Amino acid sequence: MSTQQAKGSLVLKLLIAVLAIALIFVIIIPGQIWEEEEAQTAVCRSNMISIYEAQRYFFRNFGKYAQSQDTLLQAIKNDSILAQRRKIVAHTRRLKNALETFFSVPIVKNLIAISQNIVNTENDLTNNERFFRKYDEILQESNQLKQDLIGLRSGLQHEDYRLASLSLDSLLQLRRDLTDYSLQVAAQRAVHLSTSVIEHLANIDFANMADDWSPLSARISAFMNKVNSTDLKNHTSVADRVADFLTATNDGFKNITAKKLSGSSKDVQDAVNDLDTVYKEFLTDFLITEKGAMYRLSEIDSMIINLSPENFVPPIGGNEYFMQFQDTLGLRVECPLLADFLEKNSLPYIEEAKSLPIIPAFEGYLAQLDSVRKSYLAIKEKYRRNTEVFIKTKELDLSLEKLNDTQVMGAYKGLHGFVYGIPGNKSYSSIFSKLDSALISVGAFKQVYTDNFFGKFDSTHSEIKAYLESLNEILSNIRRNTITVDAEISALETAINQIHSISGSRVNNELTDIENGLKDLFLQAADGISEPVYGVFSKTIRNHGHVYGRTARKSWEE
Repeated sequence: MSTQQAKGSLVLKLLIAVLAIALIFVIIIPGQIWEEEEAQTAVCRSNMISIYEAQRYFFRNFGKYAQSQDTLLQAIKNDSILAQRRKIVAHTRRLKNALETFFSVPIVKNLIAISQNIVNTENDLTNNERFFRKYDEILQESNQLKQDLIGLRSGLQHEDYRLASLSLDSLLQLRRDLTDYSLQVAAQRAVHLSTSVIEHLANIDFANMADDWSPLSARISAFMNKVNSTDLKNHTSVADRVADFLTATNDGFKNITAKKLSGSSKDVQDAVNDLDTVYKEFLTDFLITEKGAMYRLSEIDSMIINLSPENFVPPIGGNEYFMQFQDTLGLRVECPLLADFLEKNSLPYIEEAKSLPIIPAFEGYLAQLDSVRKSYLAIKEKYRRNTEVFIKTKELDLSLEKLNDTQVMGAYKGLHGFVYGIPGNKSYSSIFSKLDSALISVGAFKQVYTDNFFGKFDSTHSEIKAYLESLNEILSNIRRNTITVDAEISALETAINQIHSISGSRVNNELTDIENGLKDLFLQAADGISEPVYGVFSKTIRNHGHVYGRTARKSWEE
């Protein structure tokens, strides 16, 4: 009995463990999938922007787009301007790092703390003078403390400290405004100022200066206590800030005078020597370093310079990004994902649409319209001085344009573009657009052949026929003329009768089948398709859009 209970207990524990693991998977895996999807989207779009910018850069240099990946990458690799910018950035970072090394030497770091916080204390006393005016005693004491601070940092008794601080402040300002200088000037100035700092630093009597600072620090601290004992503490937080300044200054003196900075002199000299080495390096690369310093490349330059073969393929899928150079809006770079899927799954409906009599009937009608246009243009040329002929052919031109804009002709164009524009098409956006147009076209043809009503298409056709008959009358009144457009009128009537003779009961079932299939395909493309993960979960694969036009328009931002 006890053995059965033990076995039951073990099974229960195993079941709980399995359920716990399953619960962890249910919580963790979906989050990981979403993060992966977001990362892939970001990488894909970044790649498209990089390729687009690289192609535009190529176009600016050569007046055309690179037709292959290798051509584009080789041009970027050999581009002297991009190489120059990269070197400027590298030189700037080299100089900046050398400056940072100098500032991080312990004795220099503590001198900066002392110098800056004494000035900060003085400035805060000045900035709060408007509050101190409320109490004459406080104002007078504040002014005296400021004078003593100025005397400490600028007096003759600490001349080397003053000169070292001035050079150090200028060096800090150089670092802050580095891009305002050419690299050569900045490096030369850095060597001069750092050398000045080290020369005066060696002569500073920090122990003596700390003795002068200690009672002044105590007076300032007592003064701030006095300020806080009045209602001024409700109007200004000067006491809290000055307390921090005093602590930083005291720590600086303590670190230096306690001789915790063994080896600092050598470290400072090494840092100065490194700055001098940087300057000499800059002189050997004169043509580059005469340019202004630059911390980093622009985002676009960085994208172009760092373009690699890996950028030409999305993080999932094996097809390269699709590039189109003849677009009326300029360059287009787009994600290839799902383009093959849409093309492949459109083919059955394309074949079904081809089997319908609609496209051949409209192709025949359009061929006759083209023949009509050629005929009346020849007549116009022959009788170019005949005003009536000129006016009538102009009216025919306008009627043909009007026919071209009718809903029925739009439906034909959409269906024709779907049938002949998708096979072999590698542009997802083009295929998606043709699917959209085909859906509208199929719906329009269903309505047309259900009601057997062609609307403006028929009325415009009648108008064209009437103009042709009128042109015949005009021609009949021209002496010795033997030309007519009777054959054209007859052929055009035969062609439109072919369109009208199509039976709605014959085509509407097929149109409905095509419509339903395209709807499903269209929604799949819009929502993305699912791919199983671990047999239980799924991730969504979708197209990530395109970059196009002359201003890098992004489809995902529209």
